[in-house]
Amino acid sequence: MDVAGLVPRDVDFFVARGELAELFDPFPSLAVEQELEATEAWRTLMESEDARGLDIEGARAALDQVAQQLPGGLAPLDIFGGADLALAGYFRGAKLEAADWAVYGRVNWLGKLGAELLSYPGLLGLEASGLSIDLTSGHPVLSGADLPRPLHISRVRDVVIISTAAEFIDDAGDLAGRDSQDSFLLSARYHDHIQQRGEQSGGDALEAFVDLAKLFENLSYDGAWPNRKSQDFLPQFLARLVQLADMKETVGVVDFDGGLALDVHAPLSSENLTAFQTRLYRQRGFDRARVLDAARYAPADTSLFLYLQGDIGDLLREAVASMEPAMRKNLEDLFRGTGRYATLEQLILELDGSLKNRLALIMRPNDYPDDAGGPPHDNQVVPAVGLVMWLEDGDRIVNLRDLIGGQGARFGLQGRHPGEQGYYSNKEAGFSTREFWSPLVPGTGVIATVNATPIDEEVCIIANSFRMLGDLLKRYTQGGVGGSYPNLANRTDFVALLDESLPQANLLAWVDPRSAGPYLREWSDQWARFAVEVDWVSERAKAEDQVIAQHYPGKRRGRLTDQEQDAVDGLVDPILRALRERLEAEQVPVLRAAKERQIVYGEAVSAALFMLAFDPRALDASLRIVMPLD
Repeated sequence: MDVAGLVPRDVDFFVARGELAELFDPFPSLAVEQELEATEAWRTLMESEDARGLDIEGARAALDQVAQQLPGGLAPLDIFGGADLALAGYFRGAKLEAADWAVYGRVNWLGKLGAELLSYPGLLGLEASGLSIDLTSGHPVLSGADLPRPLHISRVRDVVIISTAAEFIDDAGDLAGRDSQDSFLLSARYHDHIQQRGEQSGGDALEAFVDLAKLFENLSYDGAWPNRKSQDFLPQFLARLVQLADMKETVGVVDFDGGLALDVHAPLSSENLTAFQTRLYRQRGFDRARVLDAARYAPADTSLFLYLQGDIGDLLREAVASMEPAMRKNLEDLFRGTGRYATLEQLILELDGSLKNRLALIMRPNDYPDDAGGPPHDNQVVPAVGLVMWLEDGDRIVNLRDLIGGQGARFGLQGRHPGEQGYYSNKEAGFSTREFWSPLVPGTGVIATVNATPIDEEVCIIANSFRMLGDLLKRYTQGGVGGSYPNLANRTDFVALLDESLPQANLLAWVDPRSAGPYLREWSDQWARFAVEVDWVSERAKAEDQVIAQHYPGKRRGRLTDQEQDAVDGLVDPILRALRERLEAEQVPVLRAAKERQIVYGEAVSAALFMLAFDPRALDASLRIVMPLD
């Protein structure tokens, strides 16, 4: 009997896994432990403060101690059987630990014997451990010692049930007598989103279901994630796309064979959707063929490939609405000053009429050679980033491009020599390009664009490297199998993960952490220096008070003459510089080491693919992560 056939259909949560014995060799050692120990990521973890905080070895020792107390040298899986195990229950109140739950485990003859022996407590000597067994309920109820609540124990055929409430025991017997009718096993959600996917993975995937509406209600949580009220752009923009509170439940499977494969289905409360979400979710997604065509632009060593299909006008409006008011006003003033646009809405309407409803973002190592006669730039470490947009009306984009270039000073453009407006024409891969030079662009000092029709569809590509424009176009036209410019569409792991994922989606993200590792390491030093924690307002005030007390006794900060304040600043600035140098010497190595560990952990993954499909009735997501143990 499937353990899910003994679980009531109306439970608030359900988690199950089959063939547990395959995970251990022997218990509690993982079957893949030797392979794990050979990886740099595992060695880095075990040598870190992270591992000491998790106390992995302590947990292992505790499990070993439990195993040693079993009779006859038996291991827990010898008794349990190492087959199916499920946890299900109901949320009760504001704390998760208050939930009523039941564990269902398929057992062998030893497990059956153990369950039966509970009806004869004198034979087990449980009193010596402070435990007692009550048999008045028709099944053993275990209490005492350190148990926070009494545990009800029963067996239905080859499944032992341990629960915090008698109703689970009664329901299991009733469901078994009715061939699992009204059980979780025979529910539509289990069949459609667990059983079918589980059969594809071989039947030993982790099965999961959570009633989010019940969970949030019991925890008094509004489900406002991402945060719509955030002052930061990204959380607020993402909150306009999707909200956890809109999801009624999540159901799906997780498979850990060679990495991770996750499939999740989340029905939506359509009455909570905004007008923008409703329009977005109604749009048909892209299929495999369209993804592969877009991936032809991406080099094979792409670190991040993001592909999105949705109404460009709507997305731009939500992006503008997510900006800080001051930034939004500055942007509107900037384009109003050109004399062409009275409002940002006019600009959005023009872009909406110029672009098709899809775009791709490509990020890879910036290994393009620097141009000695190219734009001046700072030394920040940045990846090469390209944005590919499919065009409906390319002439409008050309006009907008020339408008910005013709008023370069307004947009912060600056040439190499005084008087140059910083807007240049060039050629890449046989196509005419335009370059916008600006010291405001980190790392490269340039934004380059090209309108091109490499085969049949016109695209506009924008990149922070003019050499990247030609590279992406050559990947598309010369990147076939055995071609000179290998592209992502011909990477076998990308194609394999795509074939295993959703057949249709609105958003796709591909990540190759090993491609990103080298430039993330270079960038980590910049990040560590930026992340040094110090309250400069308080430190400056403290330093000023000290200087004023020493050089201007009797006076107070904020009540100095301009000349006196200049003198104080001249004495305070070196103090703060010395403080920063000292704090950097203390904190930067620690922060850099922490970032290095994160990079190493990431490099344990050779590839990851995430896909999200919108629908007014439900969201579907798939995640595939490849973690070779080499």
